Amino acid sequence: MLPIPDNLAYPIEEKTWGKSVDTLDEKNQTEGILNGHITCVLRAWKMMGITDRALWNDFREEFDGWTLDTFKVARKTALKMIRIHLTTHGVWIKIAIGVSYAKGLYDCLQEDTQHEWTKEDIEAYLKEHPDNFNSRWNPARDQSPTIRPNASAARATLVNLPNP
Repeated sequence: MLPIPDNLAYPIEEKTWGKSVDTLDEKNQTEGILNGHITCVLRAWKMMGITDRALWNDFREEFDGWTLDTFKVARKTALKMIRIHLTTHGVWIKIAIGVSYAKGLYDCLQEDTQHEWTKEDIEAYLKEHPDNFNSRWNPARDQSPTIRPNASAARATLVNLPNP
């Protein structure tokens, strides 16, 4: 089993770390358990390298049944990390002033079909994250490597976030 990362900015329940836990059971809906689940899911996604529709489908599978209140139990930093991973890998999540991380993730989970990024969505995203968009929606993805986002650019964007 992988050790709990020592650089996380949020608590994780050691007893359940890396184990299959029913996150829909109310007794397991504690901050530490939900943060641990999120961190394990993020690690798996990074190892699998999935993007776009496959990532959206896996997000829906992993968090099926989570309510807005369930998301709200997890630490904001953990939710921010999962939202960043989803959006940088092609899963659109509404990001706006007044929309919490929990609400954005919950709304994405409720979609019956994956949101198709509009030209405006892509332009707005690339203004904020010009070198961090590993998705089929990225117009530069199939162009020369000199303008395509790369792993080191992505890491530079997340330099202050712990690596789950």
